[in-house]
Amino acid sequence: SSSACTVCPFSPPPQPQIIQNFKGTVPRYACQSIAGKYSQNETYAQNLNLVLSDLISNSSTTWFYNSTAGEGLNKVYALFYCRGDIGSDDCHDCVQGTISWARKWCPSYKEAIVWYEQCTLRYANRLIFSKEEEDPWDFAFSPINVTDPNSLSQALFETMGGLISDAAYTTSNGFSTGIASYASTKRVYCIVQCSPDILGSPCYNCLTEARSKVRSGGPKAAYILLPSCRLMYDFDPLFSIANSPPPQENGKSSYILFKVALPVAVPIFFLCGMSIGYCLKINKMKQRRKGSAAHQR
Repeated sequence: SSSACTVCPFSPPPQPQIIQNFKGTVPRYACQSIAGKYSQNETYAQNLNLVLSDLISNSSTTWFYNSTAGEGLNKVYALFYCRGDIGSDDCHDCVQGTISWARKWCPSYKEAIVWYEQCTLRYANRLIFSKEEEDPWDFAFSPINVTDPNSLSQALFETMGGLISDAAYTTSNGFSTGIASYASTKRVYCIVQCSPDILGSPCYNCLTEARSKVRSGGPKAAYILLPSCRLMYDFDPLFSIANSPPPQENGKSSYILFKVALPVAVPIFFLCGMSIGYCLKINKMKQRRKGSAAHQR
């Protein structure tokens, strides 16, 4: 069964982190004790250093990257994925930071996960690429609850549902953002993300599982962190909405509405253009016929 954890699976799950805002807080992590440990003079340690250095080197040029080093029992698999809306410098800094935290919190563990606000880091002594994994998971939430938790839950369920489908089946990077409306006027910023190597139904399943873990009671912010995906919402801005339309009262994301409207609008403009062109052509032909008739007289 699923359980939130820090050192898994033998130590008890921790209390959830209470947050005012995830930005600037200490990252969450999971050290997998079932994978075993290594000593610093082992080949595994050398291979781990190689792949982590490779991840840092590539984090300035891409938002998702995986790497391996070694063979057999000493082979190391590692990956990172950054949020799809951050710059390359922020991605690099986040990956570098999570690696530092992993070395501090999970020294000698062969498998570890570190979640931070802008990225996720994973490494293991087993294949973790293109696999949807939901355990171990962790979470953080705001200590402040809204006055109408049912309305918030309904708005989040509708908006997150659209974002989950978008991330899984429409995007190329598994990342989607949107805005839910609470009490008609208040924005709730929503982010969902999958590891880009599990797009499609695995991504959909992971994010749906993450959504099911949102705590009841209406916390003003929640962050659900799984190995292969993450789901976050907050009343404080999680991303820029400088050019976004106002939130919809039914809880639908303005982001989703915009993406739906665009493909519909393009064919309409195209058909209108064809109709205008056709009308102009007919009018021109009539003018020519009138001119020809006058000449014959």
